[in-house]
Amino acid sequence: MKKLVLVYNPQSTHHDRVKQEVLTTIRTLPGWMVAKLEVKPVSLMENAQRLSRILDDGDLVIVAGGDGTAAIAVNGIIESSKQATLGVLGYGYFNDLAHTLSTMHPVEYGDEYLGGVREIVHKFDAGEVRDFYPLEVRVDNKLWRYAACYTTMGMSAEVTDLFEQREVRKHMPHTSHLRSYFRVALWYYRNRKKNKFLPTLRLNGEVRSETTDIIALNTPYMAKVMHGDEWYRDNKHFAAGGFWLRKSWPLFKFMMKSMFKKVPLTKVEQLKVEFDQPTDMTIQAEGELEKLAQVKQIKITKGPKIVVI
Repeated sequence: MKKLVLVYNPQSTHHDRVKQEVLTTIRTLPGWMVAKLEVKPVSLMENAQRLSRILDDGDLVIVAGGDGTAAIAVNGIIESSKQATLGVLGYGYFNDLAHTLSTMHPVEYGDEYLGGVREIVHKFDAGEVRDFYPLEVRVDNKLWRYAACYTTMGMSAEVTDLFEQREVRKHMPHTSHLRSYFRVALWYYRNRKKNKFLPTLRLNGEVRSETTDIIALNTPYMAKVMHGDEWYRDNKHFAAGGFWLRKSWPLFKFMMKSMFKKVPLTKVEQLKVEFDQPTDMTIQAEGELEKLAQVKQIKITKGPKIVVI
């Protein structure tokens, strides 16, 4: 019997919709054994390891959640070394991976929901799958995590905390992405001179004495409002760059290019960040932030292939 593994967060803002549109539907799927992984209040990688232990070859993993929940599934599948297929239904705020995969959201039609789980299951049965190559992020030669969409360091990582504030999260479901974009821009403007964010470093061998942000982008979306390309289809290349955004004019140009054109990045096969002295720094991937201590090197390349719908 085929096995479907649903990954979801019962504490998420949209859990009531997940219950109505997803949990109810999977109970009616004929010929499927269903397993569920509820996200626990532990680290992303601990949740990924929990998922990896229940996966088998041939499984279909469906995420019903935001980009953080999707990141758990990506890392869990790779950690398991099993031939599992991933489908993502976006029930978060930005839903970058769901938008990248153009996953159809469920639409109510009478007493049925079209799209959603049923659409993913149909494509799985029909063999309508694609290869996806996430980013592999290593800190001092140890795996930190795999990032499907993007990872950033410095000021652009620290701004992630803005969306974790209780008051902000309370209003996020009712806030347009354009309004969120200007909230980020305002945070940048107010905080750009508070500290150096990143010390002198070498970026792919080039010495950088003034860097506030380092970005690696793998998909067409970065927090939905910034734009890239479909590098996730490429098993070698992605886009990356380092920026100095303390001054108003460079910050304004960067924001406008990122919003209306593409994030101004360079196509690379690897991104290596090296510090002369161990340094404390902030890094994030898909909005999941971590403050690292005494880092000497961060290296980003393409990771192992996963199969997606």
